Parts: sequence; structure tokens; C-alpha cells
Amino acid sequence: MYNQALTTLIEVADCGSFLRASEMVKFDDLHGERLLMQAPGNSPINDRIRNEIQSSHPQITIVDLPHHYDLDAFNLCAEEEGLLLSLDAWKEVHPSLATIPLQTEETIPYGILSSTQPSPETRQLMDILREVVRP
Repeated sequence: MYNQALTTLIEVADCGSFLRASEMVKFDDLHGERLLMQAPGNSPINDRIRNEIQSSHPQITIVDLPHHYDLDAFNLCAEEEGLLLSLDAWKEVHPSLATIPLQTEETIPYGILSSTQPSPETRQLMDILREVVRP
């Protein structure tokens, strides 16, 4: 498992947005914007960011998404020209979205996802990876 930086995805079609030209986005830059993010209770880190936004940046409107992102979340972001709090790992997931880093100290632990009932081969791979990446 490693830590991923948080990023904000912006719809590419929204070429007039000052955010598109930014190399990095701060919370202050998002005032007046809608920010799609995971619903509370799924991630303590996302919950901390939500609390920071609600207490220090109430000018940002938070739109709750399901607990786990899927393509519907990215499509919603593109269709509604919204912003989406996401990870670098998702930056190539949608052709109509661009990734701009969010200036924050927060990172999200990120690892391998698998079925709740992995095949013997997948289980063996996960066991090997646990041994290799174990601190």
C-alpha cells in the first residue's frame, strides 16, 4: 500500500474556467464551485477534508457521491461540469476530465482491489505482495 495525492478533476470542455490553466488548486480557488466527493463515513481522510471545507470554506458546495467511485461518478462530473475530489490513480479514467492537483497535506492510502472471494491465483499474488511491501 502506498499514499496517493488527492487531486481535483475538472471537465476539459469547460475551457473558460480559470481552474483549467492552474497547475495547482487551493480550497480558496473552489469558492462558488460544486465539489463532488464521497459521502461521509467511508474515509476518515475524506471526512477531515469535508470538515475543513464546511468549517473554513462554506462557499464550496459539497455534493455527496456513493461511498465508492465508479464510472457513473466521473460521468456525472463531466455532464454537470463539476469538480471531483479524486486520486492521481484515476486521472486517466475519463476522456472528458483533466486532473489538477489540490494543495493539501492529505494523502490517501491506496492499494489493490479484488473480489471478496479472490481466486487462488489472486490470493497467492496478494500474499506475495504483502511480503514484498510490508514495512
